[in-house]
Amino acid sequence: MRKDFRLYPHYVILKILIQFFFTLFSKSTSAQHTVFPYQISNYQFDHLTYASGLSFNETTWILKDKQGFIWISTQDGLNKFDGINFKIYYHDEHNLNSPASNEIGIITSDSKGNIWMASANGLIEYFPVTNSFKNFLVSTKSKATSVVATYVDKNDVVWFGDDDGLCSLNAEGKIETFPIEHLLNRFSISSIIEDNEGMIWVGTQQGLYSFNKRTHTFHRFVFEKFPNEVNTINNVFQDHENNIWVGTWGRGLGKFDKRN
Repeated sequence: MRKDFRLYPHYVILKILIQFFFTLFSKSTSAQHTVFPYQISNYQFDHLTYASGLSFNETTWILKDKQGFIWISTQDGLNKFDGINFKIYYHDEHNLNSPASNEIGIITSDSKGNIWMASANGLIEYFPVTNSFKNFLVSTKSKATSVVATYVDKNDVVWFGDDDGLCSLNAEGKIETFPIEHLLNRFSISSIIEDNEGMIWVGTQQGLYSFNKRTHTFHRFVFEKFPNEVNTINNVFQDHENNIWVGTWGRGLGKFDKRN
C-alpha cells in the first residue's frame, strides 16, 4: 500500500528530503571527480589566431616571463603577448639585434630574466632591458645550425641540443659539446632538465639519458622490450618527490624511479 506523506510530521518529511538531496549531490559530485573530472568547471576558451594578431597559427612553445608577458614561439616569428596585443619579432638580415631565425622552438629564461630560445639558425638570447637579441651561431660536424631543447640550470648555464649531441654555454660565452652515443637521427634531443641533485636529464628519440656534469658521462635508459621508435622521449619532468616523468611516443606517460 502506498504511504501518504500527509501522515508524517513535517520535520520527518524535511529530514527525508534533506537526506535525499544530500545523497543525490554526493553521488553526483563523486561521479564528476572519478569519471568526468572535466565537467566540474565549465571553462570557456578564447582562441588567439592569426586573425587575432598571432604571427602563425601553429605554436611551438609558451613561456611566461618575470614581467607577466606571454612569449609564444612559432614557425614564423616570435610573439610577445600582453593579454591584449601581440608584438612580433622577425629576423631582419639588416639588423644584428634581431633574432637569427623566424623558426623558433623551445623558450626558457635565466635568473636575470633574459629569455633563451632554440631556433633553426642557432641559439638566441633576448634582453628585456634593451629589447634586443644576441645570436649564438652553432656549427656542427654536419654544418647544420639548428638548435633544439634549450634549458637553463640553477647555475645559469644554458644547455641545448644540436646535431652533434648535448651542448652547454657558460657565462663566458664558450660552447662545449658532449656527443651522445646511439643518437642516429638529426634533432634527436627533444627535452632537457636538471634534477634536484644537479643531474642533467635528456629526452631523445633513442631513450632517456642522464648526464653527470662533473664526469661528463652519459647513462642510457630505454624500454628494453620495445623497438627504437617506442623509446622516443618527447618531454621530461621532475615532480616534488624527485621522480622523473617522461612523455613518450607510443608508450604513454612513463614514471622513472631513480632508486632502482
